[in-house]
Amino acid sequence: MVEEEKQIALHENWNLLYVALTRAKQGLWLSGVESARHRQQGGLVPDSWYERSCEGQVPVFTELDEASNAQTHSIASEPFSASEISFDFPDLVLTWHGTPSTSLETQALGIDEQRRMQEGEWFHQILERITPSQYRMAEAIPDPQSLASRLGIDEVSAERTIKRAHSVFTSPELSSLFNPESYRNAWNELDVVSEDGRCLRIDRLVEFDHELVVLDYKLSIPEQADPLYTQYQQQLGRYCQAVRKLFPNKLVRSLLIDSRGRGANLLN
Repeated sequence: MVEEEKQIALHENWNLLYVALTRAKQGLWLSGVESARHRQQGGLVPDSWYERSCEGQVPVFTELDEASNAQTHSIASEPFSASEISFDFPDLVLTWHGTPSTSLETQALGIDEQRRMQEGEWFHQILERITPSQYRMAEAIPDPQSLASRLGIDEVSAERTIKRAHSVFTSPELSSLFNPESYRNAWNELDVVSEDGRCLRIDRLVEFDHELVVLDYKLSIPEQADPLYTQYQQQLGRYCQAVRKLFPNKLVRSLLIDSRGRGANLLN
């Protein structure tokens, strides 16, 4: 029954795209944000609407490309009067150039940090593909050569990534989180909205009869004295808070899972 429901949901997902394509009277626009975890595939999430549209040679809107490459500055740097403003929205195409972000994510990273981030992305990608979730069947763990070809990496890195994913997927401690017979439902790469309106992406959310477990994948679990420990605590706290809004009648807890197949509850 559960498998039939998942197949029905998957069919409805593609049926919705079909209806949109065939019934649009003026035009159909698909927009999204480039996936940092699928840069080797042009930022497209495999088997998504966007990837299927590109395969079908749907035209790609590129009018904003030149504007995005032009030199930009803050609007506040140049005064203007109300008489200079005109409102003309023939196609309602908007772009914005503001003050560059100064967040930690955009600061220059060293070679070691960049490599660590890449390995983390590969780790996430393979776990997303081999773990069963709603709307998508799980794939078999690939061999190093296949994974290297898919991600555009060397086979040594691919083999290390596979070993890490295998440690998680086969961990006795975590088995109930990846075995469909143990839980009611599961979602990979689930987008939720925080109370302040920010879009958050949960690596995996698993629903049991009486609780939900938020999973977050990291290559390692930091020590409590490490600043990353507090950072991860806050991150997991936001995830749990957002999930509680969706499932107010169930207990919500979280686990930080590392590449050795260990889980840690940082919020207790």
